[in-house]
Amino acid sequence: RELVIIALVMKRDDENFQRLVGREIEPVPGLSREEIEIILRGMRAVFGEAGRPSLARVLAGSKAKTVKEEWKTNPSYGAFLEKSHDEILEMVDWCLEEEFIRLEKRDGYPILLYAERGLAMDIELAAREFLVA
Repeated sequence: RELVIIALVMKRDDENFQRLVGREIEPVPGLSREEIEIILRGMRAVFGEAGRPSLARVLAGSKAKTVKEEWKTNPSYGAFLEKSHDEILEMVDWCLEEEFIRLEKRDGYPILLYAERGLAMDIELAAREFLVA
């Protein structure tokens, strides 16, 4: 809900916001804008508490005991059922390289966080979802 409120309050003509959201995404074989949005939506489940493997498990729809029950309610849970764990990790790594998401060490563990570009895109995505609902 907080992301939606932020998005609705932000000025649509804010130059920095438009620069981040409107930045062109380089086409990569097998990685579309829709897939990036699925990954960013999946980030809402693990944001600030888990790393790459956990995000990959959410996106794969894993039934592993390490997948928290609340993660299973994420709209991106199981979105990449047809892909292998390694393929999903490659997609997550691409999002890291393209600065949609970032890693930060916490207590010695790498934890996933939104990068500025990914946060701006997810705010817009959440606002669109909110307006459609």
